[in-house]
Amino acid sequence: MSKKIAYISFNLDSVGYATNTYPLKNDPAFTMALPRIEKILDKYNAKMSIFVIGKDLHEESNVKVLKSFIKRGHEVGNHTYSHFQNFSFLSNEQQSYEIEKTHLLIKEKLDYDSKGFIAPGWNSNNFTIKKLVELNYYYDHSLAPTPLMLLGLIKMLINKLMNIIFNKKIENTYKISELFSRKDYLRMFTGREKPYQVKDTYRISSEKKLWVLPLPTKYKISYWLTLEYVFPKFLVNFIFNFVAKHSNQFYLLVHPADFLDNLDLKHLKKKPNLERLDVDIDQKLEVFEKRIKYLIDNGYEIRTFISNFEENIN
Repeated sequence: MSKKIAYISFNLDSVGYATNTYPLKNDPAFTMALPRIEKILDKYNAKMSIFVIGKDLHEESNVKVLKSFIKRGHEVGNHTYSHFQNFSFLSNEQQSYEIEKTHLLIKEKLDYDSKGFIAPGWNSNNFTIKKLVELNYYYDHSLAPTPLMLLGLIKMLINKLMNIIFNKKIENTYKISELFSRKDYLRMFTGREKPYQVKDTYRISSEKKLWVLPLPTKYKISYWLTLEYVFPKFLVNFIFNFVAKHSNQFYLLVHPADFLDNLDLKHLKKKPNLERLDVDIDQKLEVFEKRIKYLIDNGYEIRTFISNFEENIN
């Protein structure tokens, strides 16, 4: 794993989820956001890894879209069944259900064997690892070894409070208490920054069962696409360039909200709990393509997770 590799992690947090109406027929996250990102990736002969919420697979229109993406060489992974923000605080039984239910749905609906996982909000714990090993998964990328995650949580809290204060009537998809119900605070400060292998916890192990791929991080500074719309341009450019320069494995984490705007969702009866919708879609696509081009120009090969970790699991 010495060469520089980049992955596109598309966390498919659907519009149905964001409006509490999932599964939503012809969900724009599937019918609009996915094709937009694929159009850009096609320019560079690149594929992505798509992490689906299990409940969305009960809608045939969503299943049809994902089947077509699989046929074109994209990967589909597990993003839990319900997308609970407090995932690591669920009981072992609940976590097991959330992971395994989606695993089985991916197999049943898509005729596809999922081998990769990411928890909602990177909110996972040691039982998550045990369950993934039990299901013979190849990798997990739910580790965010950065204090910047705390800033992200605070931003979500502020948005939540603003919605309440100004009565914006945006759908409520999580409780304030759930935002900070996590068991990974120590890992934000001490977690490993490079990919490593584990057995049944997040601790490195000589008995290798599962790869853990952390959020791209260097000296506890991390990058994910949401930062483009949070920090000043000069700062986010520095973070991206710094982390990309000092990494050999880099995953670019994106969401449907990065490829949709308000015009795309004007027909909805409910206001989705999605950020960044006021940013023009052309600007969003330009930002994403700029980052893709930088990675390629600086020696990264863009691959799906499965194509790389399938080769390196043993």
